This record gives sequence, C-alpha cells and structure tokens, in this order.
Amino acid sequence: MSANNFSINQLAKALIAAAKSETEADELLSELDSMVEVLNKRIEIKNYLADPEVKFSNKEKALDIVFEKSIGEKNKNFLRLLIQSDNILNLGPIYEVAKAERLAGSNISLAVIESVVPLDKNQANQLKKALFERTKKEIRLNNVISTELIGGLRITIDDMIIDSSVAGKLDRLRNNIREIN
Repeated sequence: MSANNFSINQLAKALIAAAKSETEADELLSELDSMVEVLNKRIEIKNYLADPEVKFSNKEKALDIVFEKSIGEKNKNFLRLLIQSDNILNLGPIYEVAKAERLAGSNISLAVIESVVPLDKNQANQLKKALFERTKKEIRLNNVISTELIGGLRITIDDMIIDSSVAGKLDRLRNNIREIN
C-alpha cells in the first residue's frame, strides 16, 4: 500500500468522522460531490490549487471566489487541508472513499476502480462478479481515470486496496531495491 492510498482513505474517513450526525455527513458528501464536479469541469482551477508555486493565501482566495457560499465551513477547511497536504488532486478518489464509508453499514460496497482508460461493460461486470465473490456484498463500481497509474488497475473497496497498476508495481520494485541496498 502506498502512502498516497493510505492518505486517501484516512482523509475520507476523517471527513465522515467530522460530521456530528448522519444528516450532516450526507450534507458534507453532497457538497463534496459538487466540489468534485466543479474542479473536474474547471481544470485550470484544480491545477492552480495544486500548483506548488502559488502561495497558500492566494489559493485560499481562489477557494473563496470559486465556492463562495456554496459549501460550508467544514468542507472549506477540508479543502484547505487537502491543499496544504498536496492532496487536492485526490479530491475525486477521497469523495468516492467517503461515499463508501457511508455505505459501510449496509450490504453494499462501493469499489473505486482507478484505471488509465475507462472500463467497458464487460470488464466492469467481471470486476463486480469477482469483488462480490470476495466480499459477499452487492458491488457498486465507480471508475476513476488516473493516468499516473501508467497501466493496470488500483481497486479500493471497504478497507482493502488491490494495486495491480504499473505505477504500483514500480513503487514496490523501487522499495525492494532500497531494502536490498
């Protein structure tokens, strides 16, 4: 498991835990969904918020302009945390994991499938079947395009991460080589 995946899960769980009630958790997720949609449509803003050359104070001003009164203070603080920890580009996967956390008490699991290209229906059905066999839960898939994977898949479901991506394999190889040296 890479530190990046660990961070995504931890951040998603922290967001849900910050809610004082189930209603507030649903509101936070609804706002988060809107934030993901805005940042996916306006890539230039997402890139600006992720740019290490831009001062944090300028990023905060951009947040206030873009989201004005459309999100609550908890989600604004959450975005600030993501910016400071260089995780703003992971907002989509964090949202998907947070959504899965809300489903955790049911017999439904949300599987976030990160891939370089979109899955076709046959691939999605095969993954659903395999994941059902493993979890014995109804599976809902969300395919997130992550070009940094280079190839392969990274699957996040419940508390499990299955990383068969090329980037993951290279990370593990790099770590093994470091351990040898």
